[in-house]
Amino acid sequence: MTDKQRALQLSDMAKAVCALKGGKECFGICGGCLEEATTARKEDMAAVGESLMEVIAGNQEHKLLKDWAPINDPAEIVTDLLNAYDELASELGTALRAARQFIRNGVEFGYISMPDPETPDSAHDTLPMIEAALSLVKP
Repeated sequence: MTDKQRALQLSDMAKAVCALKGGKECFGICGGCLEEATTARKEDMAAVGESLMEVIAGNQEHKLLKDWAPINDPAEIVTDLLNAYDELASELGTALRAARQFIRNGVEFGYISMPDPETPDSAHDTLPMIEAALSLVKP
C-alpha cells in the first residue's frame, strides 16, 4: 500500500468517525468540518485573549505589571513575567545567601547565641527555611 493510499484510507476512516459522532469529534481530520472546527477554535482563542487583557488591565498597579504594555501580542506577557520572575528570584537568592552567611558567621564567632537544641525556638528553623528557599532559586 502506497503512502497516498494509506492517507486516503485514513481520510475515509476519519470521515466515517466524523459522521458517526455528528461532525464534532474528528478534530478536523476529515476535512468536512475543518472550517467549523477552525472557526470555533479561533473564537475560543479570541475569548482567551480578551480575558487575559481584562486581567492585565485589572492588575495594572501590580509591581510586575505597572510598566507593562503589549506591543503586538498579549501573550508577550508570559515571557515578560518569566523574565521579571527570574530577575526577582536572582535578587532574592542573593539576599538569602547573604543572610545565611551572616547568621552562620554570627553563630560561629559568638555574636549570635543559638538556643539549646531541645529548646523550642524559631531560631532553629531559620537556616533550614533559608536553605529551602534557596533551593527554589537558581544559584
